[in-house]
Amino acid sequence: MFQLGGQKNGSLCCVTLHAGGIAVAVTSASRSGISHCAFLPAATLKEAYKLLADFVSQHRLKGSACHFVLQPNQYRLLYLDTPLVLEEELSKAARWLVKDLLQYPIDQSAIDVVQIPVRGGQPNKMYVIAAQLDELRQLTDSLHKVGLRVVNINIIELALSALLALKPESEQGVALLYCDDRVIHLMISQSGVLRMVRDVGEIAHLDSPEGRDRLSLEIQRSLDFYQSYLGDRRPAKVFLAPGFLQLPSAESLFGSALLLPVEVLDLSEELPLAASIDKQDVAQCFAVIGQALQAQGTVV
Repeated sequence: MFQLGGQKNGSLCCVTLHAGGIAVAVTSASRSGISHCAFLPAATLKEAYKLLADFVSQHRLKGSACHFVLQPNQYRLLYLDTPLVLEEELSKAARWLVKDLLQYPIDQSAIDVVQIPVRGGQPNKMYVIAAQLDELRQLTDSLHKVGLRVVNINIIELALSALLALKPESEQGVALLYCDDRVIHLMISQSGVLRMVRDVGEIAHLDSPEGRDRLSLEIQRSLDFYQSYLGDRRPAKVFLAPGFLQLPSAESLFGSALLLPVEVLDLSEELPLAASIDKQDVAQCFAVIGQALQAQGTVV
């Protein structure tokens, strides 16, 4: 994704902003795995950065390298045919392809490309990631003020793909349902490689049986599309992001509709976490944990 500088030896702090607070995961150069992890509830952005500054001070992280993980509402993800250009020219070509698809000028955009594996005989595909430069500058400035040195900005789908690689089913491919403050997203990854991302509905659809039926149908259509164009077979399992669905029968509801095993994502056995970490925070920190482990080389 967006590289902003080199990373020196020492602690790495990975951060993401949620609607309800800020999530942090920390690795150290002296040991593998996650040394600190916390979700800091906050009602406002100002409060979130104040809590992060306190966290940085408490754990002596001032001056540490930082990877920031963008949430879906902080960027655009555009699914396009890959142009017939040299790989080193792909980002430049992508800028030209998306210049009329964005709500802000292309010269005020940060652009990156993720190439997507497809089935044999299908045209090559890619995701173009677009974010506003001004918003990224504001993020890096805010993190600098709390004592962190931003060296990388990633998107949540790539961070979660790295995390899902810890699951043995990932070799065949796994799906994950997750959401932001309004939209429900479906992603599929295989062995740590992002294969597909789709918006499948809105959180409001969960309020009625008819809405849940529409959501199940859209998920089914997305899985069918994946099998037909991108994957040789359907994912082995569908995971639900913890806290994503408050319905007590969510797993059985979607499992019966999708004809696939469905379960809440639980990585308590796979994650290399320090004993002092509050396990209740882990579910809120999956994205930053995945980013931290990937940067450390613990996962793909």
